[in-house]
Amino acid sequence: MEALRARGAVDSGFRQLAFDRGTAAFVLASLAALGVAQLLPDTGLGLAIRLGAAIVCVLLLPGALVQRWLGRPSEPGVAVAGALAWSLGLIALGLAITFALGRSLTLTLIVMALAGGVALVPALRASCPPFSRVALRPIGIVVFAGLLLGVAVWWASEAIQGDGLFHLARARKLDELSALDSVHSLNEFRDGGLHPGYAFPVWHAAMALVARLADVDVGAVVQYGPALLVPLALVVTYAAGAVLFGSWAGGAGTVAAQIGLVAFASGGVGSFELLSLPPAAARLLLVPALLALVFAYLREPRRQLLPSIALGALAVAIVHGSYMVFVCLLVLGYLLARLITERRDAGADLRRVGAVFVALILPFAAFLAWLLPVLRETAAVRPDALETARAIDRYANVLVVNDDTFRLSADTIVRGGVTAIVAFLLLPAFVLLVRRRSGALVVGGAFVLLVVALVPAIFTEFSELLSLSQARRLPAFLPLAFAVGGGALLVAKARQRGVAVALALGVVLVLLYPASGDRGYATGWAMWIGLAGIIVALAFGHRLEQTPTLGTNGWAALVVAAFLVPVAVDGLARLGKESGDPRALPGGLIDAVREQVAFDEVVFADLETSYRLAAAAAVPIAAGPPAHVAQTTSNRPFERRQDVIDFFYRGGVDDADRRQLLEHYGATWLVVDRNRRFPEDLVARWATGYYDDGRYVLIRIPSA
Repeated sequence: MEALRARGAVDSGFRQLAFDRGTAAFVLASLAALGVAQLLPDTGLGLAIRLGAAIVCVLLLPGALVQRWLGRPSEPGVAVAGALAWSLGLIALGLAITFALGRSLTLTLIVMALAGGVALVPALRASCPPFSRVALRPIGIVVFAGLLLGVAVWWASEAIQGDGLFHLARARKLDELSALDSVHSLNEFRDGGLHPGYAFPVWHAAMALVARLADVDVGAVVQYGPALLVPLALVVTYAAGAVLFGSWAGGAGTVAAQIGLVAFASGGVGSFELLSLPPAAARLLLVPALLALVFAYLREPRRQLLPSIALGALAVAIVHGSYMVFVCLLVLGYLLARLITERRDAGADLRRVGAVFVALILPFAAFLAWLLPVLRETAAVRPDALETARAIDRYANVLVVNDDTFRLSADTIVRGGVTAIVAFLLLPAFVLLVRRRSGALVVGGAFVLLVVALVPAIFTEFSELLSLSQARRLPAFLPLAFAVGGGALLVAKARQRGVAVALALGVVLVLLYPASGDRGYATGWAMWIGLAGIIVALAFGHRLEQTPTLGTNGWAALVVAAFLVPVAVDGLARLGKESGDPRALPGGLIDAVREQVAFDEVVFADLETSYRLAAAAAVPIAAGPPAHVAQTTSNRPFERRQDVIDFFYRGGVDDADRRQLLEHYGATWLVVDRNRRFPEDLVARWATGYYDDGRYVLIRIPSA
């Protein structure tokens, strides 16, 4: 009896203080996990726990506290999406203050901690009903599935290559520079300009903050962080599907389709292994989170959601601005479908979409206004004839060119493998669902994006505004995952027959279109069938007086599972471990550069060596591969490449000309790769033994 009275007193105390025990447990568990993780090794499982705890404390905890204080969404998945949006908003605020005061990233961390601390007590005392176990159970299953996929991502990740080196260089500067004087502190060239796609490095800062809290090198975050970000990406994708269809099975089907489209289509784990990089993070994490918030507002217009939508839009705009255009086109397509199918009864949708557009466009427009000077000097935006011809030649395999206009090919649009084919085949069935909000999003969104992609005059103009490099990514934003999620609910009405058909279709299509692409059959035919179905739905869907009932959640889940099993077997059978970077620099050279070269001293080297040095040490370089350099007036990527060629490889260039080149870039250090051509006499005179392993030589350039 005494124990019961004591327990009752504790419960009464909690009620008087109005403390939410769930929130308190989340805060304590997150901070405790971060503390305990510091006692674990920074390799293997210990590294995974370190990264997981740090990701929660950076990307979820601060935003979750602020969001709960101001009003938390009722659905747990949408709450996760909102917490992510608020956390990135706090990172952006802290980073802006850091740049304004010229301090280190530590100040950004302090700003986030202060914001979380200020919100802590109000968040604990906020009156929000707890999430139901029924709503939390599928979230737990999605997290478990994400962890399993994350294990595959971790195993497949072997080395950072390609664009990853560019993004690692920026994150490393954020982590290691003692003074971030401005956004120009992260430029790869001391005399260069901002990259228009990554001018304000919010996502790079997030990865650098994870490295700080996990107490590991930022390279480990870029390489292995995606494995821990996969569960978060799947949770917000589930949230978008579940809210859109009002069903946990719709969310599960959307997640399964997303995995099929992104990972299994090409065999392996696909772009999930790139989640630490801004393009993949924006597409697979930030856009689904933003859509979850938008769908939640369109379903139930709660004003507390609008700030979260605005911050989510700001995050997408900053991390990868062109993707905000695709999001706006999706919402515009939804509105178009509602106006066509509902006509007189679309007033409520007009008001809701109007509020959503304000929340989406205002932060996007504000960021574009800040970025406009950089865009004006970017060659790919409003390109001249030479740049247009160069871009068309580079992306000729995805285009259908007709005189001076072009569009995307049908095969390019159906590029998500078997899952994409099934999604397009399901679109005609949405004639039955087009009067539902979920059907309007799928039909209207797909229609607007396909019109942009397939009408040459529109796509040509679109590519000039965004650049062809960005416009060609449009198929990735077609609502195909939602088409599968909603289609499964329709097919589930057939129960056992629906499951059998899904399994048979998956097996047949996998045999015809394996992930390896060995059969070489065209897939564009599926797009034309889907487009025809969309047109029929928009033309005749409003004549349906009643929309059909959907199948049960259980049968819908079985339909999705039956289809996904052969797709997953085919995709995972081709999972392979990446090979190491064949051009990786020796650790001795990296250590020597870090020890000898100051943060403001320019290193001159060949293009590949320069590119990797910038990722390994926070030092400015003179040139880099043009494919990884923004083509702006300040950066001059092709001129820099020619100068490197003149210095190292071109005959007839004397030592005086070479010294003049070095002085032009303000270079004080030279790195020579003896496996490539280099001015041997000059190196022999200047070499002083800072580092020489027989292949690479680090030389301090003597003063004139």
